[in-house]
Amino acid sequence: MGEHRKTNSVDSSIFWIASYATPTLWLVLAVVSVLSLKLQQVTICAVGVVLSGVNLLGYIKCEKNHKSYVKGFLFNQAKQRMTAEDI
Repeated sequence: MGEHRKTNSVDSSIFWIASYATPTLWLVLAVVSVLSLKLQQVTICAVGVVLSGVNLLGYIKCEKNHKSYVKGFLFNQAKQRMTAEDI
């Protein structure tokens, strides 16, 4: 844990845009398949929406968990430094 990496904002933006775009694209394809009466493709699109949606949900939960971990870590570090200075 000694190595800290700074997140590249461009990479992060591209990742999140792609993560949100994937289930949206599957949903659009599902609507097009329903409107064109290609019902076999609707099933494939529904599976795509579910899988990419669950993947996105996992990424969102992981990011929130990571932010709370970093916040707690920084708070503990500040608390330890303050205690060390008081001694």
